[in-house]
Amino acid sequence: MREFLIIGIFNLTILILPIFSLSAQDNAQSSTGHMRGIFDEALYLEPAEKLKETAVLIDDFESASKFNLLKGITNVYMMPPARVMLSTVQDEREGKPTNVLRLKFSRRSDGGPYGKGGWCGYYSSIKTISKLGAKYFDASNYEYLTFWVKGETGNENFIIGLADKHWDKAGDSIKSNEVISYLDEEQITNKWQKAKIPLSDFLIDISKLSSLAICFEAQCFPEGDAEGVVYIDDIAFE
Repeated sequence: MREFLIIGIFNLTILILPIFSLSAQDNAQSSTGHMRGIFDEALYLEPAEKLKETAVLIDDFESASKFNLLKGITNVYMMPPARVMLSTVQDEREGKPTNVLRLKFSRRSDGGPYGKGGWCGYYSSIKTISKLGAKYFDASNYEYLTFWVKGETGNENFIIGLADKHWDKAGDSIKSNEVISYLDEEQITNKWQKAKIPLSDFLIDISKLSSLAICFEAQCFPEGDAEGVVYIDDIAFE
């Protein structure tokens, strides 16, 4: 009889423990709210937003190199009688020393192909070439092409060309408005200004960009012949 009572008490204890544990869990839930399990988190996640990329610098001209910071080649192009020369020089912007691109250009109102004085400018490739082929630059997460600009006298002008995969194969680019339309002063001066050109102005596939160019086109100089010097710094996508 004594052995039966001990066994009975032991079995009763086993039955009571689960009931106590369930009761404790219920109390914890009622006092702290919903208790999340490791799989419950997925129910509470907010939809992820597409984050805007930070600015990417294409070239800051701090090193005298024929390559930009994206490892793309840079150079001038010209069709006589138009001419352009490039160099990098030391300058100061916002109170800090900096190296900048210097472009000295000369245009004529006649001569050359089509009798319009030829053409000239500067280009910077932003695609990379490997054994697998060309990899174009994806600017989908950026809104603007930006750079700093000033002139030697203040009456200079140019336009920006931007090429995607299609225009790269055609050997041409889509042009912006005159750069003066993107400046606060509405003209190039001998003081630094930041140009901010919306990528939407180009109507091209900005997910497959090939190159950009600074173009001294005839439309920038309606008075005819033109000569000048422009300084460029910190070309970037923002």
